[in-house]
Amino acid sequence: LICSDNATEQLTLNGAGASTYVWDNGVVDGVAFAVGASGDYIVAGTDLNGCVNVDTMMVTYSSVPAVDAGVDQAICIGDTTALAATGLAPFTWNNGVVDGIDFAPGATATYVVSVLNGVGCANSDTVEVVVNALPIVDAGVDQTICNASPSILAGSGGLTYTWTNNVTNATPFFPSSTATYTVDGVDINGCHNVDQVVVTVLPQPIVNGGIDQTICATTPAILFAQTTANTPTAVTGFQWNNSVINGSQFTPNNTATYTVTATGANGCTNQDQ
Repeated sequence: LICSDNATEQLTLNGAGASTYVWDNGVVDGVAFAVGASGDYIVAGTDLNGCVNVDTMMVTYSSVPAVDAGVDQAICIGDTTALAATGLAPFTWNNGVVDGIDFAPGATATYVVSVLNGVGCANSDTVEVVVNALPIVDAGVDQTICNASPSILAGSGGLTYTWTNNVTNATPFFPSSTATYTVDGVDINGCHNVDQVVVTVLPQPIVNGGIDQTICATTPAILFAQTTANTPTAVTGFQWNNSVINGSQFTPNNTATYTVTATGANGCTNQDQ
């Protein structure tokens, strides 16, 4: 059997069992010749006694069967892929792969597909499947902020990031309530991974600086801030600007706006004027 994609191949025929050999078709025993087609070669062997016998060598000449394993692939670990060869079916893959059926490789590997034609000529081809690791995406540490304060969430470990709740990576936003945010990070290989971060939003105290006042020059005033009944957090203190002390008498020199800052037990502040 000669399996080749060339027009001709070199073949050497050697007789056995006699002293001298004469082949048909111009073949010389033990000398290579060009063959490009199937055919029968007959040899006549003569022994030392001059006795002659003949035998036939059948040469089958076949082209190598075509097979293409496809282009190399790159996937992310945990993903599935399918290998589909072209050429002379049926296709036999190594590593338990079935042609055209999805499977999940656990590591980078080279896969070999083999074919066999009707006369016994074989061929094979290879394809590499690169299995990329997932990026180690980090959403950052949990945050605690006061209501109406900005938060910035910035992922790391990937190339691009997509957050839930319409958050834009590394861009300030104002959460209205405590929530868990999930980031999907994509690396240079297109592999995804996710991580989460909790942003806890603490309430601000509700403060009332009192009603506006009208007084005469040199007349003392008293500014007295207090919380409302429904404030969501206890207030630990009030701080007025212009050196005013809450609930204490002072004499303004001119018309002015006074701002009081209330600090809650949770550290959050709020103001009124």
